[in-house]
Amino acid sequence: MIVPIVTLLLRVPFLSKAKTDELAVISPAQKGSHNVIYWVSIVISVLIPAALFSPLMDKKVSSLSALSALFIVLICLGALAAIAGFILSARDAENNRRFKNVGIGGVALAVVSAIVLLLLKNAAKILPLGHYFNEPTTNQVAYWAIICGLVTALIVMVFYYFDKKNSDIKFADYGISLKISTIIASLCIAVLTIFAV
Repeated sequence: MIVPIVTLLLRVPFLSKAKTDELAVISPAQKGSHNVIYWVSIVISVLIPAALFSPLMDKKVSSLSALSALFIVLICLGALAAIAGFILSARDAENNRRFKNVGIGGVALAVVSAIVLLLLKNAAKILPLGHYFNEPTTNQVAYWAIICGLVTALIVMVFYYFDKKNSDIKFADYGISLKISTIIASLCIAVLTIFAV
């Protein structure tokens, strides 16, 4: 029932903006240290959701405080990378673009880490049991999925700005669309589909 409803909704002019172009395939690193970094990041990215599952499911203060400390460190590292990147881009005209990308990546790291930190600090207020969200396990899994999605976005942004931006790869090639119309159309389709079912 869901697929036919979504197919019909995608024919509506504004909602059709939820469709995106086919993504270019990003080839993995082929040689040297880039290859090692690539495979280490793949392994870490696969293990992160499993490592976060238990602490995020129970929302205990002791578990969340350890994760909060990690994201405080990431905020500080992001701020340092941003400061260093922007200072070095101003001083070194030859490598201006590369250092500026490090600065932007540092800002992205700090901002996403701050968002995750806010979600961790306010865990009890996010998806609490109530009249609409009254399934404890579903709420816990949704909270876990939100955090994992932000951590995945954080990893993608870090690799993009610190390494891949200097090549021909664009941010959109990772599948993250920052077009407001696409995001709003997708959210509208999701809400309309839920109410239609």
